[in-house]
Amino acid sequence: MSTTRQAEVWAKIDGANSATNTVEENLDLYSQWAPSYDLDVTEMRPKGPAIVAKVLELIFGENKDALILDAGAGTGWVGKAIQKRGFTNLEALDGSQEMLNIANQKGIYKRSICGLLGPNRLDIESGILTQHNVQANLMILI
Repeated sequence: MSTTRQAEVWAKIDGANSATNTVEENLDLYSQWAPSYDLDVTEMRPKGPAIVAKVLELIFGENKDALILDAGAGTGWVGKAIQKRGFTNLEALDGSQEMLNIANQKGIYKRSICGLLGPNRLDIESGILTQHNVQANLMILI
């Protein structure tokens, strides 16, 4: 990746993580970023999704039907790696419908929800997973 291209991608990442952004500004940024998001983040962090998927495999072992909520699923960049590890019960949550539209085209998630974590009740199962609870059947990725 060229230095100029890398600087452009870092500018997007920095913009998306600005503490001064409103929720609406962040949603607009991600909506605009959706078409090139996978390429951009893959160039910056190519091993990220595989690492997350491996950790889930270590936690759940052979329980490939564990319910996994990919909170902040975006385009399904990480979800695809989780699916490749054999997990079959993934749901997506993201605030950007444009990002979810791309994720939905990949056939990763059983269900996708356009919404945000916060004070509003979401139609999702709840559960707790700790490193000592290897029998857990729900994982929420944030």
